[in-house]
Order: sequence, then C-alpha cells, then structure tokens
Amino acid sequence: MRRIGIKIDPALRQRFEGDHAKLRAMMAHPEYMNESWNKEFAVTLRDHARFEERELFPAIEPFLPLPENV
Repeated sequence: MRRIGIKIDPALRQRFEGDHAKLRAMMAHPEYMNESWNKEFAVTLRDHARFEERELFPAIEPFLPLPENV
C-alpha cells in the first residue's frame, strides 16, 4: 500500500499486505484441479474483500479529499 501521508492502524496495513502476498503466492502456483486449493483461495479472497470494505476503506476514507462536484 502506498504511503499517502496518513496514519492507519498498523494491524490493518499488515493484514492488507499479508492477504495480498498470500493471494499473489497462490496465483503464482495455481492448483485449479485441487479442491482444497480452490476453497482456500476463494475463502481468502472473499475474506479479504470483506476486510477491505468493512475495515480498511472506512479507516482511510476520512483522509480522502471530497469530490469537487458534490
């Protein structure tokens, strides 16, 4: 995650970076025919998307500028 001059909880950043690293590693060596791999990938991706929507984005939004045409 790029630094944009805001301070967020280090745990949020660690989760974000860890999830992305895991997903990249899994996609570097996909096992599409492996049911266990598919389930782990799907659960990791789903949980990460929910984390971003429910925790990370709300923590960052107060630091974003308002749109000009509001």
